[in-house]
Amino acid sequence: MLKYGNRAGQGRALAIAALAACLTVAEGCGKAQVPSGAGSDDPRYRIPVVTCDLRCDWTSEGLIANLSFKNVSESEVKILNRNLLQGDEATELTWSPFEVAHLGARIPYSGQSVNHAAPTAADYHVLAPGEVVNATVNVGSAYNVSGSGPYRIRYASVNFSPDAQKRIDIASNVVQIAKPATN
Repeated sequence: MLKYGNRAGQGRALAIAALAACLTVAEGCGKAQVPSGAGSDDPRYRIPVVTCDLRCDWTSEGLIANLSFKNVSESEVKILNRNLLQGDEATELTWSPFEVAHLGARIPYSGQSVNHAAPTAADYHVLAPGEVVNATVNVGSAYNVSGSGPYRIRYASVNFSPDAQKRIDIASNVVQIAKPATN
């Protein structure tokens, strides 16, 4: 470190050292920061391939989730239509894609359960780079959201490629929303 004979010089030296530290930290931003000893297969440290933006609203029909799935990679990805909540999944859920909590307690999935056959090529949607797919689902049709007060909601799914060689974890932001009081 440089030595300066006055306080102004010392301040400059500290500022230069702080700037160098900031640049070192900034250089790693946007990259998955994998702790030493953690495997690259750990989903907590994967850079997302598909993002999911979740917005929720209370309507006369119930708790409505609006989702936007986006391919943020530079190549096409194949995502199961059911994971994108497309087709029949848009009107009636047949699996538990949401994590719903009320007053800190998890609300279990109470919707229809279906044993899905092994997916075929027709069960996948090819998302081009930058492509966005939107979905709207009534969360209240599969989760008990009858209580008053705040709810915490998040979408999460795991998608495997048709050859089962690639895993894509899709998770949304967390939405906190209070149920309006009824008269």
